[in-house]
Amino acid sequence: MEDEKIYVYKGDYDYFLEQKSLRQEVQASEMQKDKNIFRKELEWMRKQPKARTTKSKSRQDAFADIEERVSQRKEETDVSLQVKMTRLGGKVLEMKKIYKSYGDKVILKGFDHTFKKGERIGIVGKNGIGKSTF
Repeated sequence: MEDEKIYVYKGDYDYFLEQKSLRQEVQASEMQKDKNIFRKELEWMRKQPKARTTKSKSRQDAFADIEERVSQRKEETDVSLQVKMTRLGGKVLEMKKIYKSYGDKVILKGFDHTFKKGERIGIVGKNGIGKSTF
């Protein structure tokens, strides 16, 4: 979602980044074209043509449209959040009666534990028993 529009990309994150970059390049190119047209039309408008025919009226209307597009500058700002957080209390996570299984393979059965601040845990076992999946 960008500029009040939703863009849908089918693919992974790398594909999204590539397509977003291409879209932004096309938009920048279109903006440059609009700016060039705007400069030419602005010069024409400043000359104040004496004969105001329907052709010049439509040109004035087109100038207003281009002026609006050019004036909508896209401002990109980077947002950085610096959060300094301190935890109140010593309890980080409390688990009671946790059960987990994959099919017939039981991983946790009635697991109870209270994780405290600064505490670390490790999951150990033989290769291929599902540590990473867990």
